[in-house]
Amino acid sequence: MSDQPTKAYNPRDHLVKLKTRNGEVDYYPACWRLYELNMRYPNANFRSDILHLDPEHNFVIVKCTLYLGRGDLDMAERKTEALKQGLLSALDKVETAAKARCARDLGISTELALDMEDAEHDAAEGQHIVPSADRTSAHALEQSGNGHTTPLQAVQALFASLHTVSADHFPEQWEAFKLRVLGTNVLGEALADDALSAEQLARLHGTLVGQQKRAAEQAAAATPVVRTAESVKAFYAKTYKIKAADCERNWQTFTKGVLGQSVPDDRLTPEHLTKLNYAISQQYQRTHSPKMEAAS
Repeated sequence: MSDQPTKAYNPRDHLVKLKTRNGEVDYYPACWRLYELNMRYPNANFRSDILHLDPEHNFVIVKCTLYLGRGDLDMAERKTEALKQGLLSALDKVETAAKARCARDLGISTELALDMEDAEHDAAEGQHIVPSADRTSAHALEQSGNGHTTPLQAVQALFASLHTVSADHFPEQWEAFKLRVLGTNVLGEALADDALSAEQLARLHGTLVGQQKRAAEQAAAATPVVRTAESVKAFYAKTYKIKAADCERNWQTFTKGVLGQSVPDDRLTPEHLTKLNYAISQQYQRTHSPKMEAAS
């Protein structure tokens, strides 16, 4: 399949101005990236999975797999995966952000997407989804003379935020990172920043995205879950679309069916709540996964 977009389609015709802390920047919206993906790769397919679901904290982690080919995923010509975390109440946006990242990994307007890492999603959600870090150093690295970022600066900013690198120690740590990922030049030194090719920047960025994924998974695994009868019941009503007037009666029937006995809300133990929450989560995925698959 061709990896060149149709001549009549120009991604730059669909750029939007996005306000950031560094001023206005050009950004290529996720919807147009996915449109371009379908133009370049008619045999592109997505598979979406919910890796972590926490209704109590309104939090979800979604993994999207993009592969080329109409057959088995294992037989795909090419494939890539992306992980995104965000608000459960904005599940569709989180999934779209993961799909757009997959498209970028396949070279869909990589430079334009890289200029503003997750900008569209983060602007909509009002949050920046990377581990806590030294924002001052990241901000300084992202700033350029004209108030815009370059792909190199965006990769450096992501590196600084993920590794909590201070401005004083950035040069040596950045050089060590480049050596580890790209190796040395003919003189046995790290490649100079101004000599980095688009492919090498993509390799550096991909390494950082992998680190970001692992950090998100570890954070999700370490997040304590405090469930209450009220929160689990609210999740039940939302998932099963139960009207308020019918909730109490249906809830009692549901808990008895899952637990094998009638247990008043004030006597539900953490073990009971975990079991009930698991049953509701299974129903949630059964009702939402088909929608996610259909959307892809």
